[in-house]
Order: sequence, then C-alpha cells, then structure tokens
Amino acid sequence: MLKIIQKIFGSKNKNRKVIQIAVVDIASICNAKCPFCSRNHMPQKGKLIDIEDFKKIVYKLKNSEYTDIKEFRLYATGEPTLHPKLDEIIKISKENFPYVTLSTNCTNIAKYKESLSIVDHL
Repeated sequence: MLKIIQKIFGSKNKNRKVIQIAVVDIASICNAKCPFCSRNHMPQKGKLIDIEDFKKIVYKLKNSEYTDIKEFRLYATGEPTLHPKLDEIIKISKENFPYVTLSTNCTNIAKYKESLSIVDHL
C-alpha cells in the first residue's frame, strides 16, 4: 500500500503527509444479512485479520513518511465484534492513533463493553 502511495505522490512530496484517515477491515464476516450490504460480493469474504498482520499494518501506518493518521477506522465490510481478538485490536489502535472509530450492528456489544468504551466514535 505504501509503495503505491509513493508512486502516486513521488519523492518530491516526502514532507507532505498525504494519508490522514486509515480504514482497516478486521473482519469480513457478519452475523446480519442486510440486503443493501456489499459484503457478499467482496473477494475476502469470511476472513478475520491475523493479529500479527494487524500489528504490521499499524506499524507501517504509524511510521510512514506519507502518513499522519488523525482517524483510524476499524471496519469496512464486516462486523468487527466477531473478531476474537477485538480487545487487543482496540488497545493497539488506541495506543497508536488519536481517534479510533468502529462501526457495529451492536449484536455483540455486551461482550466487548469495556473495550468499546474507549473507542472514540461507535
């Protein structure tokens, strides 16, 4: 991802921080069947991000010369509360980014009540 950004913006803009919002899809699975959802047509349907891969993404976003992440979003095509390591993912996110958001259908909200309470926008 960062190599693509480098190609687009080139080395002339090294001091310019171009990415301020990052979206990481931690779960492409869902327990709802919303008729408007495009999740069923996604190539990564049924996947959960590996925690080590998540840490690598966070590290790269945090340390790239092309990023100054102001908002870190933990959702895209699935239900994040279905990820068994959601507590750890939220903790890592909050330790590295100033504003963390998460979108949920709230079916598992009680299970992650404590972790979700530190998310900036739910």
